[in-house]
Amino acid sequence: MCQSTFLFRQIKKAELSFYLMKLATSNYALSMILTRRAVLSMMPQYYLWEIKKKLKICSYSEENME
Repeated sequence: MCQSTFLFRQIKKAELSFYLMKLATSNYALSMILTRRAVLSMMPQYYLWEIKKKLKICSYSEENME
């Protein structure tokens, strides 16, 4: 089993912050920019890259197990 719970939570936090930002600004493009900045300030770009890589590996390995 792949341990992606922590990574999943981090991504959910980013999605939630985007949703809240979108409600606050009611402007999709602006909320995208603000959320991206907020997320990048929390997590460096390298860390985000690693998360994406691990999630791809996890989903790929779980599909092959079935």
